[in-house]
Amino acid sequence: MHKVFTRRSCALCESEQMRTAIALPGFPDVGIFTEPDDEAVVRRTDQALEQCALCGHLQLANVISPEEIYEDDYAHRSSASHLSRPAADWFVDYVRDLSPGHRYRQALEVGCNDLILLERLAPLAASRAGVDPIWKDASPPGLGIEVIGDYAENVDFDRELAQAPDLVISTHNLEHIVDPVALVRRLLRSAADDALFVIEVPDVDAMIRNRRFDQIFHQHLHYFGLASMLELLRRAGGSYVGHRYNPANWGGTVAVAFRRGEPAAALPETRPPDFDALQRQYRTFRNQMRQFAERLWQVEPPLVGYGAGQMFPSLAYHLGHQASDIPVLSCIVDDNPQRAGLRYAGLSIPIVSSLPETDWQETAVVITALDAIDAIHRRLADIGPRAILIPPVGPWSSFSSTSSSTQARQGLGSRQIPPFQASTT
Repeated sequence: MHKVFTRRSCALCESEQMRTAIALPGFPDVGIFTEPDDEAVVRRTDQALEQCALCGHLQLANVISPEEIYEDDYAHRSSASHLSRPAADWFVDYVRDLSPGHRYRQALEVGCNDLILLERLAPLAASRAGVDPIWKDASPPGLGIEVIGDYAENVDFDRELAQAPDLVISTHNLEHIVDPVALVRRLLRSAADDALFVIEVPDVDAMIRNRRFDQIFHQHLHYFGLASMLELLRRAGGSYVGHRYNPANWGGTVAVAFRRGEPAAALPETRPPDFDALQRQYRTFRNQMRQFAERLWQVEPPLVGYGAGQMFPSLAYHLGHQASDIPVLSCIVDDNPQRAGLRYAGLSIPIVSSLPETDWQETAVVITALDAIDAIHRRLADIGPRAILIPPVGPWSSFSSTSSSTQARQGLGSRQIPPFQASTT
């Protein structure tokens, strides 16, 4: 069992008026890959998404110790995701647009992971530094980047950095921090007087709109939208400069720029997620997932998954398989060769790098990496499997796809699986 503490108050406004929006009993760990003969058993922890009735912020009720949740076998690395490089380019473009032609003295990235973003910042900053616990016992490659291998909450930035940063950035990190207000306050104090801050987080409004509730998991302690980011800045002492959305990353993200001092721009009108609408969207999601799971059981074998994303255990959970695999899947195909031969902790489905070319013609495929549906769908259309089934999320929420056009083009036969019709009740 994990070491868990239960929050009693909002991490932003400290109100104790918290109410449960979504209950997730026995929710599994995600992002953990193991060797086939490893006896690791996935741990399951009761979880819930709660909303503050005062400021509207959404956060997890139960917090697992970071030392446990980010163990050595937690596998997320930016370089392993096809989304990371275009997302980094998008972020650098936004930083450049905020101060055209400006070159920063010292850039600091909080949550630098394996340095993809800091590499791209080279033209914008004379000196670059990053903080991330994955570098605790490792040395970064010779990229001219200073790396601090620790959790940002433990770092004394004044002591560790040779000069105060005038550019502080963070992407997909703040939602992992137990006390995000305290961290932003410390960064504001340690940065140069003229520092620009840009923080990107998954957009909870997009998550609710697209019914991407598979994105709720133990590592993401907070679910920010623009409204809650502005509340955080107000509490921490940040001055809003601007924001930009990236709908192509993680189902939708929002980057917020700010400084110290008086506001540089008028605050946009915002509204936190509506509690009742959130619950209605989740009920629709659960109903659609139940129907989709029933559809999978009707598919004639062989049926494989495509995309060994770190969030697959969450997808399996919402398909109703809380204590076992999705038993109708014979394997999951993934283009990352480093994952071939592995499996998810506690699940027996093997991960393979490919199928024999002739086998695709007789194989039905369900897309199992939901953040890459578009890219995987295009790839599968070229491969030509018997059928393609797409879980009901986002723009795909009203149907699954069959590969009829591909089959007609390649002469692969006419037997089809009927499209999945999602419920809207």
